[in-house]
Amino acid sequence: MKTFPAILLSLALCTASGFAKTHASKGAASKKTSLEFGPYESGGAFPGIYRDDFARTIREHPSGRFARAYRGERASLHRYFGQGQKVFEDGDDSDAMGYVLLKLIFGCHDFRFSRALETEDFATRQAVGRLLDPLLDKNGLACPLTRSNYRYHHRPRPRATAPRD
Repeated sequence: MKTFPAILLSLALCTASGFAKTHASKGAASKKTSLEFGPYESGGAFPGIYRDDFARTIREHPSGRFARAYRGERASLHRYFGQGQKVFEDGDDSDAMGYVLLKLIFGCHDFRFSRALETEDFATRQAVGRLLDPLLDKNGLACPLTRSNYRYHHRPRPRATAPRD
């Protein structure tokens, strides 16, 4: 049977670990929020013109294609992935398209974005990856599920086993 000090100590440890988990997750969320909505000059992910344009578009057209893609609707994301591939192949304003795709990752998060991207063909995944990768690296974002869709991972072939007699 536990004594009173042992019970008190175990209660204190449980409370402290819960407190640490709660505040650690809030810190990560606030960093991501400041990256998405903070000014570019003070460490935000988006230059002012893009940030203002995204906010205005979502505010003025809450059921528009960009807002639906921001919420993670696959059909709208598919359309933006196709546009990303076209922009990449044409060599047009790839910075703007990269920021659009980065904003969509912030909106629908890595899981939904990667699940929508994995249904695309390889050329589209590569184009989206080439547009996104510099921005993800620049802002220190991991997005491991999304990156796994367009990065080639060398997988060694299994060795041939000797036939059993």
